[in-house]
Amino acid sequence: MDLALSTCWNASRHREGYAMIEEIREMGFKSVELGHNLRFSLWPGVLKAVKDNRIRVHSLHNFCPVPIEVQRPSPDCYEFTASTSSERNAAIKGTIHTLEKASEVGASAVVLHLGSYLRKNHLTEKLVHHWKMRSLYTKKNASERVNYLLQRKKATPLIQDRLKQCLDPILKKAETLRLRIGVEFRSRLEEYPHADEFEGLFRDYAGSPLGYWHDFGHAAKMDLLGLIDHLEFLKSQSNRIIGAHLQDFSPPQNDHLALGQGSLPLDELHALLPEKSIKVLELGPRVRKEKIIENLQKWQK
Repeated sequence: MDLALSTCWNASRHREGYAMIEEIREMGFKSVELGHNLRFSLWPGVLKAVKDNRIRVHSLHNFCPVPIEVQRPSPDCYEFTASTSSERNAAIKGTIHTLEKASEVGASAVVLHLGSYLRKNHLTEKLVHHWKMRSLYTKKNASERVNYLLQRKKATPLIQDRLKQCLDPILKKAETLRLRIGVEFRSRLEEYPHADEFEGLFRDYAGSPLGYWHDFGHAAKMDLLGLIDHLEFLKSQSNRIIGAHLQDFSPPQNDHLALGQGSLPLDELHALLPEKSIKVLELGPRVRKEKIIENLQKWQK
């Protein structure tokens, strides 16, 4: 599987989808992931580029294209775990639309965020602050974390029920279109699922198109905050990995960096990805083009 580049890097700078794809091709990439910030106005050009055999699309990141009623692109504009049925229905509708678009361009997978527990809880930010102050492992902070996890455990049955209402029709549609669904590892403790919840999630949906999507930057942040062991967690998901977002990470939360710009042991981590899994370079829009070309050339060697 060749290395793809996510259009998150350049979608915001283009008014025409064909030109966006051509910029990526000129850098040496033959494949892309269509990112969650791909505006609907870019879609016709992307579709033409695919039909002209200018590019291959390996995956789409929900919601893609951005729903026309959404003013600011966000993969969390609608959540499957939302308290209102109207938002959950919008999440189902938007995701099924993404699946249909994925099928239209010949992609094999769609990446999803599943939702969150307590939207107004800022525990992750507090943990980052304490890491900076070197006070992450004080008794007070440990107590706060335990209390949050207890609240979360009580809320889990309700969250899982809401999620099932949404995932059932989505997975049925994915199966019909022969698409895989990758549940992305997230960068906040408040989001679902956390590391210890993946096992139960995949047990509940055994035999479905649901699989795991690893994000190197997100996992690195959770490792930094003492919430997972990055290497061991990646090993534990090896038989479920559909794909991964490749990037580097610099403490405490600078992700979406070009490979080699951060502190991750990339060779050791990348070696754990299955050979046939989808590999997507997901970089921030400020990463220089020359650095991306360098990353691609090193990957090819």
